[in-house]
Amino acid sequence: MFSSFFPPVNSSDFVVLGGTADAGRWDTDIDPKDGSEIYKRCCKLMPSLKSAKIIGEWAGLRPGRSLIRLEREDMKFGPHTIPVVHNYGHGGSGVTLHWGCAQDATELVRECLQERQKIQSKL
Repeated sequence: MFSSFFPPVNSSDFVVLGGTADAGRWDTDIDPKDGSEIYKRCCKLMPSLKSAKIIGEWAGLRPGRSLIRLEREDMKFGPHTIPVVHNYGHGGSGVTLHWGCAQDATELVRECLQERQKIQSKL
């Protein structure tokens, strides 16, 4: 299955094109056919990309789930309870969702640190 995207990046020098969604495929080998198909689909959406020079290719794993997991969990490790912030399962949407999810995860971590600071100040 294919999807096409070219998210904004903080550069006027390049643009990132993608992607594929291959259920059950867990290798990170670059498939020239995938790259060619991605380029063709993105050029259909934005014809000006036809004059762009391809400067690199990469493949990564983007595990997904039916719902993103973005939450705090207090986990027991021996006698200690440690807060863990989970932020995963974005699948191929991570490129577009990571901005907001990262802000939410940061806020959860900030809350954990504030709680820890309150506990330490009481000691």
